[in-house]
Amino acid sequence: MKYLLENALFLMAVAQTMVTAQIFIRKRYILVTLIFAIRKAFTFIVLSTRKLNWNQFLTIIKYN
Repeated sequence: MKYLLENALFLMAVAQTMVTAQIFIRKRYILVTLIFAIRKAFTFIVLSTRKLNWNQFLTIIKYN
């Protein structure tokens, strides 16, 4: 169950990044958006490997 929740959070982060990408559909901003997406995914992976309680986890996801 926790695995499913983590996947759902990851997909939400990806979806949020896609929405951000829609705003920045310009030639140069696509690269910036990709870097942003990679950073967000990396943050998620790092958080998944740590032992955090859900409040800390969601707070860090929200402000990153």
